[in-house]
Amino acid sequence: MSDRKILVKIASYRDPELVKTIDSALAAAEHPEHINFAIVNQVSDETRGQLDAFREDPRFRVTEIDAAESLDPRWAQRICDQMWSGQEFTLQLAAPTRFLPGWDRR
Repeated sequence: MSDRKILVKIASYRDPELVKTIDSALAAAEHPEHINFAIVNQVSDETRGQLDAFREDPRFRVTEIDAAESLDPRWAQRICDQMWSGQEFTLQLAAPTRFLPGWDRR
């Protein structure tokens, strides 16, 4: 499975732990280069811009929406679904999440 891509979908709502979830996924992955992210970040003033460090990374597709304009969790998940680009596996998360070592090969 080492050459198979995994899309991690996160519909985050004002979550200050989101970056820790991403860092955990990458640090614990056996092949972090094969992990892609589809993130809908529903932000408040406190969480706006928290994903700026990932914007230039081609593994990340990020949509940032003001939390006041958000409709519901499934709506945000549908936006994540639209970011799928052929990865063999998908994992839908509700942040915050922490990963076990080698999670991407299990």
